[in-house]
Amino acid sequence: MGRVCLDFQKVHAEDFSPFLQCQKCLNFGHVKKHCRTEATRCSHYASDNHLQDQCPTKDTLHPPKCYNCTQHYQIQQ
Repeated sequence: MGRVCLDFQKVHAEDFSPFLQCQKCLNFGHVKKHCRTEATRCSHYASDNHLQDQCPTKDTLHPPKCYNCTQHYQIQQ
C-alpha cells in the first residue's frame, strides 16, 4: 500500500491479510484444502481423539480449549 500520513507522521502501511487457519488440523498458515497432516482435530476441545461433532464436552459446562495454546477460554456474549 505504501506510506500514509497519520497524526502528522508518515508511516508505512500494508493491506490487511487475515490469518489462515486450517479447519482440519487447526494449525495456522494454510487451509484445509492444502493440509498435509493426517490428524483431524476437535476444534472445541483441542483433541486428536475425536471430531467436534463427536465432542463429549461440547454440551457440558466445560469451556472450550484452544489447540494452539492449550488454554481454556470463555466465549464473550
